[in-house]
Amino acid sequence: MQPERRSGMALASLICGILFCVPFCSLLAIIFGILGIQQTGEGKRPGRGMALTGLILGVAGLFIGVIAILISILLPSLSRAREIANRVKCQANERSIGQGILMYCNDNRGAYPPDLATLAKAESLDLNFFVCPASNDTPASSPDTLLSGGHCSYVYLGKGLNARTVDPTTVVLYENAADHEQQGANYLFGDGHVEFDSQSPIGTSGQPGLKG
Repeated sequence: MQPERRSGMALASLICGILFCVPFCSLLAIIFGILGIQQTGEGKRPGRGMALTGLILGVAGLFIGVIAILISILLPSLSRAREIANRVKCQANERSIGQGILMYCNDNRGAYPPDLATLAKAESLDLNFFVCPASNDTPASSPDTLLSGGHCSYVYLGKGLNARTVDPTTVVLYENAADHEQQGANYLFGDGHVEFDSQSPIGTSGQPGLKG
């Protein structure tokens, strides 16, 4: 008497389950596994173990595929949310620096500080204000090291300016657009407000800080 042949569905389910990373193989493993279980068991053709194994691998592969799709959908949204949060933090930083500039001007007959290190020292500003959260910069250990490199994410244009003559559209400080995926940058204006602009509002008239 010849031994009964194993279930072809069970074998197909096992093979598809092993190849779950191939598109549609997980689904086929589940379908073949269910059919294989129906064809096997007590009094039926052998191969129930293969059918069960293929079914389990198919379910696991399908689950992994769904998770991978969800991650691919959610990652851009999470990245966008993180970038928006970084922009808001940068705006808060620049507003704080702007308030410090205003206090410095009040104490120095309207004259702007010559540089950000002088401002930080004179107004005891938190050195975290000078670091964009999207950059690789780190807070300086003291105002004296603020401009030593890697501790300041912002470019200051206020040297030589005076609050009495500065126009509200004058840019006094900005950040590197590379810190925000080249989508734009935050700009601090002469009246203290901050804007995120995808195009640089700095003019090309040869007068740094003036809007075009």
